Amino acid sequence: MTNIRTIKINMIVACLIFTVLKSMTTNAVDVDIEFFAGNHYEYIETPMSWSDAEDFAEKKGGHIAIINSYQENYFVKNISLSANTSAADGGGSTYVWLGATDEENEGEWKWVDNSSVEPRKFTNRTMWGSGLAFNEGESEPDNFNNNQHCMALSQGNWPLNATRAEAFGLSGQWNDINCDNKLAFVIEYEAVSKLDGIKFVIPNLFYEDKSYLAEFEATSCETLCFKLTNAEPSSRNVSINAPRVSGSSIVVPYFEFNSEAYKLNFDVDLTDVPIIKLSKYEVIPSASFVPSETWEISTPAEMGFDEEKFQEAVAWVFSEDVTQSLVVIKNGVLVYEQYAADYNEQSLATSWSAGKSFTSLALGLAIDAGYVDSVDGSAAEFITEWLESDREAIKIRDILQMSTNLATQNLDELRISSTGSREPETGQKEGFWLYGATIDADGKIVRPDIDEVSINRELAGPYDANDRVFDYKNSETQLIKVITERATGDDFESYINKNLFNKIGIPDVELWKDAHDNYYAMCCYDMTPRQFARLGLLMSREGKWGNDQIISPEWAVSSIEDNVQHTAEFAKFNDIYYGYQWWVRDDWFYALGLFGQLIAIHPGADLIVVRNSATNIILNSGEKVRDAANFHTIKNYSNPGYMSDLFTNFLEALN
Repeated sequence: MTNIRTIKINMIVACLIFTVLKSMTTNAVDVDIEFFAGNHYEYIETPMSWSDAEDFAEKKGGHIAIINSYQENYFVKNISLSANTSAADGGGSTYVWLGATDEENEGEWKWVDNSSVEPRKFTNRTMWGSGLAFNEGESEPDNFNNNQHCMALSQGNWPLNATRAEAFGLSGQWNDINCDNKLAFVIEYEAVSKLDGIKFVIPNLFYEDKSYLAEFEATSCETLCFKLTNAEPSSRNVSINAPRVSGSSIVVPYFEFNSEAYKLNFDVDLTDVPIIKLSKYEVIPSASFVPSETWEISTPAEMGFDEEKFQEAVAWVFSEDVTQSLVVIKNGVLVYEQYAADYNEQSLATSWSAGKSFTSLALGLAIDAGYVDSVDGSAAEFITEWLESDREAIKIRDILQMSTNLATQNLDELRISSTGSREPETGQKEGFWLYGATIDADGKIVRPDIDEVSINRELAGPYDANDRVFDYKNSETQLIKVITERATGDDFESYINKNLFNKIGIPDVELWKDAHDNYYAMCCYDMTPRQFARLGLLMSREGKWGNDQIISPEWAVSSIEDNVQHTAEFAKFNDIYYGYQWWVRDDWFYALGLFGQLIAIHPGADLIVVRNSATNIILNSGEKVRDAANFHTIKNYSNPGYMSDLFTNFLEALN
């Protein structure tokens, strides 16, 4: 055995010093191979049963794909979009196999590497189908007909053509189906270089066009060194992003350690036994990456965008002369920003109603801290003006989802411009509103207490907790602020700054007030676009910022779930839904404000797009007290398809 081992070491030495290795390895084959987080993937369109698919994958040196992150799930879904294999016992929807089964023990789901299926280890988002068509407490896997023991990833809602309200599961979620179904699938080839104790393994080390499994052990040196202990031809033969001998060095493009990913560079020392010395390492942006005080900078091409399509998407954003800024974040790094003339990265923009999403986060923090028990508690616990009235039945959840059925007269219908008209000045793209304002008998603007206006509304009809209807009102967000202040006993501006903004690198934000010293919580957070991007990234990270859990993952995820009906006004947007002051559309969720203020988050692609309209903040009195002297002017776009195409364009540039 010793002689054989020595021969193998000598073989790799010869490789490293660029002599020809006589072996049976074949040339690298990269046809239809995709790369994600260090591993390689191959989509197989030929329909097979689950067991046949796994056998086929094993013979090729891989296995049916195992899901270890929300982003990996999206990736597998995306590379198998062309699948046309369906399952009758899965509602007739299109599916591809994933590498998990409970065939050995019912209800005990295992991946093909024998690890347990535990999606809560990597996300609080719902991976198994649990749509609104299920009764409360029910979800997939349900072992329908007692013969569903294999996991499949759906490419659409099920049953086929079901709306979100009708579905048992949504596109991208998992379903348990009969293992005899014939489906397409994705093979995953393990290729990540790993450190196990003192052993360092490179499973797919390339020299020229040949691949080797190389094993090293740690050895002492002035830096970090490993000596070669074993080498043999590898069956991987996939050169995409593979570790590679380059000159007198080895480059390992993807290495995982302590939940972080790195690119490693080693120098090769051939003095005696081959030793590799770490000469350089760099962190690879990933789905856990967040900025420090400054953003890491990359480029669209480095982050996987098609450069031509990306520039077309940018051109669309600036196609009308109304956009102030565009910021694009991928994998936690800044890949692109552009500003209109007279603006730069330090210029403030305003949120308008995108700020409603931030106000909701403040209440989430209060719930996490125990100041508020639950969203299912009565709002009257804090809005005591509602006690012993029919409004006492209104839950905090109803306010968050704008489904209180409180009277429609609210801050929106008491808005006037600085000229006293009921609409923005002369209908121009620039203008501002004073919410909650009225005009007295002398023609003077009267500015009532916006909190009082919001609280004192009566129900428009009987409250029914089982028949909640979404009806968008600014007043509801003011109520969220009232509850947060009364629950915590803290000034709202102080509370949201120290518990949210400051913790993710945003300096204190000065909030606008009305004439009665109430903070505007329904709108008008003034920040730089880069700061808005931090809030989007926090939500994409399910409330986590580096090692700190700022907002509970439960709150971050429940914020983007929808379970209310829509009014006729919003029913026409049948693919758009509303959570806790966040909008939801397909795989995106977003904070949206008047005139196209946007923080769009696609957690599957780990993509954040921030777009703001050209804004000027007018402070004639020097104070952020909203009146005829202090306000915003802002520009609006005119194309009704502008926002829809913005989403589509950037995602297509990435895919």
